[in-house]
Amino acid sequence: MSEKSNIAAALLKAQQALESVKKDATNSFHRYNYTSAEEMIGACRKALHDHGLVATRATWGIDKDIGEFGCIVSTMTLMHAESGERIDAPITWPIVPEKGRPMDKAIAAALTSSLSYWLRDLLMLPREEEGMDKRDDREFDPKKLPPMPNAKPVPPIKPPEPPADQDLSPTPEALRKQLAELMAKVGVTNDEIEKAAVLNRMVPEGTPLENFTAQTLQRFIENWERVVTVIESKVRS
Repeated sequence: MSEKSNIAAALLKAQQALESVKKDATNSFHRYNYTSAEEMIGACRKALHDHGLVATRATWGIDKDIGEFGCIVSTMTLMHAESGERIDAPITWPIVPEKGRPMDKAIAAALTSSLSYWLRDLLMLPREEEGMDKRDDREFDPKKLPPMPNAKPVPPIKPPEPPADQDLSPTPEALRKQLAELMAKVGVTNDEIEKAAVLNRMVPEGTPLENFTAQTLQRFIENWERVVTVIESKVRS
């Protein structure tokens, strides 16, 4: 059985369960109906949850070097709740402030739109309801178009290596010792590690460090710099 067999089987069922999403909004100026981002996110969320899948935006930031106003650069994560299998995918979305939409609203709109489009692509839903082909672009001037984005994707978390014929992987005791040494160097506590694991959906809430599996411990060690960043920015904030 392949490493991603559980997550692929669950995603197939979610795609088969959701063939389309209703058009719940109307553009009064151009007189057409379309699917709002909120409706798309809600429908996709239910289809994924019904088949044991969890989708989340693991990280996001703003790259000011892409495009005229910068881009949202995110890591989207799909996880199979029962097995812990996961897929991390980078996505870049432009920030477009305009009249009536200052920078804070433009950033919020980019976050919402990128999530909606990623979920729609993940579940292979038709593209015809977003309304871009019906938008009034008669005043569009390609000479004023900003440079095409040169995406700088966020590197995904490295998954653990699949077991070999002969299991030469470190024992849980050895992994706990290695993790303890890393924690001591930067002053990270067991409680902070446990909270970081819950934030990243690696263990259920309330799971003590001594009950972490070898796979979870190894992922902490392999992605230690990111773990420290999560603790400093989210756990200690």
